[in-house]
Amino acid sequence: FIERGTSSGGQANISPTIIKNIEFTLPDAELMKKFEIIASNIYEIIKSNNDKINKLENLSYVLSTKVFSGELSIDNINI
Repeated sequence: FIERGTSSGGQANISPTIIKNIEFTLPDAELMKKFEIIASNIYEIIKSNNDKINKLENLSYVLSTKVFSGELSIDNINI
């Protein structure tokens, strides 16, 4: 793919004609469905983890603000 492009300053320039003439094989519908199931499960886990990260970041901000303002004491906390 890159070898078909012209070079200018070390970067290959790929024309629309080259892109249009590239042949590739699509997987059959059954394989695509299996991939969709696996990928959607992974994306759901990623989304859930990102939601948890956002909640923890917000909690961290709220708690640190309260500690620095003196509204919340951490004197008796053992870590």
